Amino acid sequence: MKKLIVPLLIAVMLLTGCVGSEDKKYVRETLSAYFAALNAGEYEKANAYTVRAEEDIYEDIDDESVNDVIFENISYEIWSIDKEGDFLIAEVVIRQLSIKTAYIDAVKEYAKYVEDAKAGNKVFTDEALEDKWNEIFFKHVSKVEETVTMKCDVYIHRGETPEILMTSDFRNCLFGGELDAIKMLNDIS
Repeated sequence: MKKLIVPLLIAVMLLTGCVGSEDKKYVRETLSAYFAALNAGEYEKANAYTVRAEEDIYEDIDDESVNDVIFENISYEIWSIDKEGDFLIAEVVIRQLSIKTAYIDAVKEYAKYVEDAKAGNKVFTDEALEDKWNEIFFKHVSKVEETVTMKCDVYIHRGETPEILMTSDFRNCLFGGELDAIKMLNDIS
């Protein structure tokens, strides 16, 4: 009976993606370094870990003052680690500022600004409009006190250097629901 159980357990472990202690350590160290870089505002260092996973999701985090506010107190907790093919998958819970409402409010204010400018026959360059958006968004994000806790899977490719896939779910959690707000605004427009 034991001769049958041992090979069966080994097969089950291989099929379910059993993760060894070395892989778990790799995930913990990778995520620790990534989130430490975000907390410190070292976006270039954080960006070195991320790769684009979806065509319409930008993998980098820009070095802007609004991101200093967004990532200043971000925290995370790893709930589980699995393996699927070449990827280690960490189920992560991220506690972050709730950016969703700030984003919606900023979009409304920006739309009004643009509408009023057009009514006054003002013409702006793309750069001026982007600067105004950044100013408005920063103002709204700076007022946020509410936090949100969101769960997502973080895919990490183990290679010479770790590669964290920037999926829409992961980016949404990092930015406290910002992509949820964008989707909601798209749905109502």
